[in-house]
Amino acid sequence: MFGNKAGAIGALIYAFMPTLLFYTTSFYKEAIVQLLVALMIYSFNKILKSTARGWEYLLLFLSLILIANERFYLFPMFLAALVIISVLAFRKIPVFPRIGIIVLAIAGGLFFFSEYYLWLYSRFLDVPSFFSALRVAYTQYPDVAPHNAVFPYWMGFVKILLTPVFTLNKFAIFSNYAYLLIWGSFFNQIVMLFGLAGIFFNLRLQFKDTAILVFPFFLFVCLFAYVAPYNGRLRDSFYPVIAVYAGYAMRRLAEKWGEA
Repeated sequence: MFGNKAGAIGALIYAFMPTLLFYTTSFYKEAIVQLLVALMIYSFNKILKSTARGWEYLLLFLSLILIANERFYLFPMFLAALVIISVLAFRKIPVFPRIGIIVLAIAGGLFFFSEYYLWLYSRFLDVPSFFSALRVAYTQYPDVAPHNAVFPYWMGFVKILLTPVFTLNKFAIFSNYAYLLIWGSFFNQIVMLFGLAGIFFNLRLQFKDTAILVFPFFLFVCLFAYVAPYNGRLRDSFYPVIAVYAGYAMRRLAEKWGEA
């Protein structure tokens, strides 16, 4: 997306991020989820640039189906982005992938309707209560601090982007290898700020393509800033995207400093 230098920086960020190291080497499924997200963003980028080949469309479809099993709420976010891409680049997409996108969109829509039709039928005009109930369910786990249930929405945005936050009481909760989650919070926040800066820089240069690529991440943040602002582990599903844009921002700043 941004050349070898930015890619190398992003890869190093991802490989050595302490929080990711903890989850991956503790055999959480985060690495698999992040791989699927990376494959989908890769495929989206290739479609937008009209260089996608048949096997890359197949990779995209398989990744979407697998993410529906691992993180079901990410499926409609990425499917919505794919539908937007297919509308904007309709003539650039070959016939068979185009048919596949249409079939996947219809099948995905029917699947979600069949799963949630009772809610859609009974609460169609009461969407806020549904999300309020979802928030209560996510914040009632015994290891979730009570203040997470009363965050105002704007603070939820800050929390979901910058969590985990360093606090001394975590030393009583974690031990040994899990200290990576505590000390890693500083590195995560620095990378997140660079990632947001990279998205901002690129939006100014390539608004349409960048907006589509970060669209699923934007939807996730909007939802979980309210539902579960403490859950950095779920946010890290998008860490390949964050790392790539952080690498891009760091490369740009390094080039500017070099010129100065």
